[in-house]
Amino acid sequence: GRDVRASSGYLSGDPARVHFGIPAGATIGDLLLIWPDGAATRLTDVSSGQLLLVERDSQPVAAGVSP
Repeated sequence: GRDVRASSGYLSGDPARVHFGIPAGATIGDLLLIWPDGAATRLTDVSSGQLLLVERDSQPVAAGVSP
């Protein structure tokens, strides 16, 4: 798995963006996002070539198609 954290030290932060290198034409069958409070968001059939914005307690939004 991959971890994305809001902070990594005193007065510092990390970008909340995660990049998955999915080969062209491929699909991730099941993607599970676990939020800091333990809640989970499951995405299914995520295809390559897109940028998704996922917020807790909402449906993912296609934010664009990557070049």
